[in-house]
Amino acid sequence: MSDMVLLSKRLTIRKNYFDIFRNYCKLYISPKLATIGIKEGEMREQTGQILGSNDLKLHSKTWFPEGPPKAVLAVVHGAGEHVDRYPHFVEALVPDGFILAGYDQCGHGKSEGQRGHINSWSEYREDCHCFLGQIRDSFPELPFFLYGHSMGSLIVLDYILHYPEGLQGAILSGTALDPMDAAPPFLVQVAKIMSRIIPSFSLKVKLEGSALSRVPETAAAYMNDPLVHWTRSVRWGTESLAIIEEIKARMAEINLPTLILHGEMDPLVAAAGAQELYDQIQHPDKTLKIYAEGLHEPHNDVNYPQTVADIRDWMNEHL
Repeated sequence: MSDMVLLSKRLTIRKNYFDIFRNYCKLYISPKLATIGIKEGEMREQTGQILGSNDLKLHSKTWFPEGPPKAVLAVVHGAGEHVDRYPHFVEALVPDGFILAGYDQCGHGKSEGQRGHINSWSEYREDCHCFLGQIRDSFPELPFFLYGHSMGSLIVLDYILHYPEGLQGAILSGTALDPMDAAPPFLVQVAKIMSRIIPSFSLKVKLEGSALSRVPETAAAYMNDPLVHWTRSVRWGTESLAIIEEIKARMAEINLPTLILHGEMDPLVAAAGAQELYDQIQHPDKTLKIYAEGLHEPHNDVNYPQTVADIRDWMNEHL
């Protein structure tokens, strides 16, 4: 056999191996697998990066069930937190056959970007679009659900109003349409002026863990988490207020199955906002669950087993 034929065969073999590896990891830029040393049948966990809409590197994480997956749940987290604060989803949903995927928003967690700052709300929406697009490329045959908590609920609502196709349903937690600490009109006007002059000017607005969960260990973990931050820029504030008004004006346009979850005693965003959203959605397949005495994070509060079971059952009913 000639040297040229041998070289050609070797190159073909290498290309085939490269294609297999690339197809497995195509969701990620510089993927870092956390599955080294696992035994067959154990849950797999994978971390990596995606390139966001502003060319910022965004930290991503995906958990895979041990058997064939039946659907994907993509998580969009809230302000100041990160994707690793959803452990009960990993514990309950992944073993039931769901791929769980999420990413740290720009300026959050392990992602790049100024903490708590955006120039435009569309950055959040387009980052979500980038992330979901790459997941769909990796799992084109699977149904997709989209979950958003607090600020993430606003991102999801804005997203499904712009990109409603290809989703099996949306799940909204701690829906941030009726903030309890909304600034008075005078301060809103001041913030709008500052947003035009020095948009990145930021303040720290500390949030107590006891407002999120009645589980002392969960509240303490939040306060001591080095990846949690309480920084918000004036532009972030004005963009958040603007997107709340835009969503409220378009709630009737939501046209896919929706599950809305809220804590009855949420001290950050009133349950009345979740009720208003439910009332305004015209799609017939909609569900609202208000958890008695619950705080801001139903998925981390004392009632988390019921919350996660409600999410799991609802997704299974919509497959």
